[in-house]
Amino acid sequence: MLKQFRKNKSYLVISELQHLLLMSSAIAILSFWNPWNYQSIPMLILLCVPLIFSGPLGYLVTGALVYKYFSPPFLQESTAFLVLGGFFYGLVHSQVVHFCAHWLLRPRWLNRLLGEILSMQFFGTFLGFTIVHLEHHAHADDLSLDPHPNQAEGFFNYAIRLHGTMALNFKRLYFNLHGTTQDTERLWKTYLFLRPTRLFSRVIVLLLALGPKGFLFFLLPSMLLNHWVFGHLNYYSHIRKPDGTVDIQNLNQKTLHKVLNFFTLGAYHHADHHRSPNSFFSPNHEQ
Repeated sequence: MLKQFRKNKSYLVISELQHLLLMSSAIAILSFWNPWNYQSIPMLILLCVPLIFSGPLGYLVTGALVYKYFSPPFLQESTAFLVLGGFFYGLVHSQVVHFCAHWLLRPRWLNRLLGEILSMQFFGTFLGFTIVHLEHHAHADDLSLDPHPNQAEGFFNYAIRLHGTMALNFKRLYFNLHGTTQDTERLWKTYLFLRPTRLFSRVIVLLLALGPKGFLFFLLPSMLLNHWVFGHLNYYSHIRKPDGTVDIQNLNQKTLHKVLNFFTLGAYHHADHHRSPNSFFSPNHEQ
């Protein structure tokens, strides 16, 4: 996967087409299965249209439309369990997909399989997440090369701009690898055209697989918490000092850190992870 991305300038487009084909097949299968009694699959597809125009915001708009159209009961005990399960999944997910990005699982093929499945939950792809994360390790806190450096602009601004910052740096990396030519410009525009269809088809699959209640009360909470943890971890464990240098820290001092470390399998021992990125757990976490 990574070798193909680095060697083949067309691989990014090929990967998106493969994903679209896979999601289209899943939609066809799930449309026949349809355990949630969706009366109109075209209506379900229509509710996902916002994703064509905006990934992060589109998820929330589609969620609001799903709630309005299907009106799944909110005040139920099962709803609380779904939300709690979503929070738990979001926390554990953030570290397991990270293990996959470092190819730590055995057998090795499991990393790709599980990584692709887990990437269904968030905006990007497993390919994109892996590339961006490994670039972060290679150029940690470099304001030009790190895909998501802490620029000491405040956590809120950092978290809001995080998705866009990583997308811009992914584009920079692609053109650094393959050069800026008419061919690569055309391929990048094709990728940008296909990217919304990935989100669009992915959410239809998730709605068909989870149902409106599972989508709203399990998936969306897990996704939002996952995004928050990713931003919170990378902002507060990379402290940019007034002189411009950065101190990467292990965070386990506060009760919040201890709770998050428990549910994220030690993700907040971040300095140890940067020193030993190919280890499952930091020495501090193992003690």
